[in-house]
Amino acid sequence: AYYRDETDLVVAAMNQFDLSFAVLLGYSLPYNEDTLLKKIFALEHNHKLSSIASDYARDHLEVNINLMWDQYCGCTGVNNEVINFLVPLERKLNLASVAGSDCFCHGYPQYYQDSLERIRTRQLSQVDVWISHKPPPNYPTFPYDGIRKQLERPKWVIGRSMSEWWPIPDTWVYKADLVDEIWVPSFWHVDAFTSKGVPKEKLRVIPEALDPALYDPDNTVPLELPGEPSEFKFLSVFKWEPRKGVDFLLRGYWNAFTSKDNVTLYLHTYLYNQEWDKRNPVAIKDKVEELA
Repeated sequence: AYYRDETDLVVAAMNQFDLSFAVLLGYSLPYNEDTLLKKIFALEHNHKLSSIASDYARDHLEVNINLMWDQYCGCTGVNNEVINFLVPLERKLNLASVAGSDCFCHGYPQYYQDSLERIRTRQLSQVDVWISHKPPPNYPTFPYDGIRKQLERPKWVIGRSMSEWWPIPDTWVYKADLVDEIWVPSFWHVDAFTSKGVPKEKLRVIPEALDPALYDPDNTVPLELPGEPSEFKFLSVFKWEPRKGVDFLLRGYWNAFTSKDNVTLYLHTYLYNQEWDKRNPVAIKDKVEELA
């Protein structure tokens, strides 16, 4: 993804995960601490030089692949993961997405927004690879008739899927046959799929992407939370539903600390699948007390 030192990602992909990710990214140069490539990418977040870095990347690392990325719209965790794949991969591939005009989370830097708009509106002469960033029940069949039209099945169809469930639901298993590969973020997910009979050779471990610059303390403003400066503050952001494991979170917190400890756990949440009062602090407090 959008790393200052992208060569580190390639080494991680080849050594720990799956060579196909490095191949997809189009790396053909040997890794070397002193390569010009690494020095160029170290300047990636300097806006005066970002265009130079992008041009260098496309000239040296471009892969002749037309790739369509299909994902849900809306500001969700999965949608943010999509963004962190799309923006850097645009420099390497002929990339387009199945997305409407207001499909992605707001608040990203302008160069993210510009890249996503190019990807959203780009027209491909043909689609070689189709990535369905959805649960298996929503993998595509062809002809595909949506925001994008795709009459013939592309040469290679990939599913990008994950869940906290163990094992995966039965409805996921038979839909796995619709794709040639399934990308999952961890080896735990490989076990979750294979335990229900999905062939291991179909699974690829592709870690989640991250732009560390967005989390750089020198570039961010800390979130102000109530309480004393000396207090140790935990913050958990999630929607309140069983698969998010809020029961494990709260019980773990209560087991680890008492009211005498100078700590506080803050919950940024809402009651999922509840039509009314979903963000009412009193209703959420009642849910917490049910687990106490």
